Amino acid sequence: MKAKWLGLALASAAVAAGCGEGRAIFNVDVYSFLQGTGRDTLRLPPDPLPPLLPATTVTDSVTPIAVNLPGAGSSIVDTVSLSGSLDVTNPTSSGSLSYQIFFASNPSPAAVYGGAPALTVGPASFPAATTTSVPISAPNLAAPVRDLFKGSALYIGIRGTISNTGATGLKTTLKLTRLQARIVLQDKFF
Repeated sequence: MKAKWLGLALASAAVAAGCGEGRAIFNVDVYSFLQGTGRDTLRLPPDPLPPLLPATTVTDSVTPIAVNLPGAGSSIVDTVSLSGSLDVTNPTSSGSLSYQIFFASNPSPAAVYGGAPALTVGPASFPAATTTSVPISAPNLAAPVRDLFKGSALYIGIRGTISNTGATGLKTTLKLTRLQARIVLQDKFF
């Protein structure tokens, strides 16, 4: 983890030198903090529950996890854009999904999931017996969420909702496969 931040700091310093006066750009691989923790994946309905019956809906979320940031102090966060992808694997039936990403400065689930999501994907339909890749994109998060990115850490939570639109039971896996944050700061970042 420390090597990742050293590389990020060196890359950021190089980027900052070429950004123009008073701006720095940081690219943070948010997914790397979730990968391998099990919190990048939602199984809906959760194991060991049986498949979701037709015409029913279920929602689940992961325990929030910390994401380390370079820290920008009193800087102004101009832009925070997100890009990524989500794989939807559903071996049994068709359905629709809604996928939400939350950020907060407090690690408690009540704080993370208590506000509005930073990003919502869907509702989006998916066919039976396939794996579908769904893009995740937000050109600029809302100002209150952007301000969280000037600290040295924040907490991310993921919530998924699926509805079974098919005629048979449904078990679905929502797996985040990529999530990048591009943070643009204005002056006073050091």
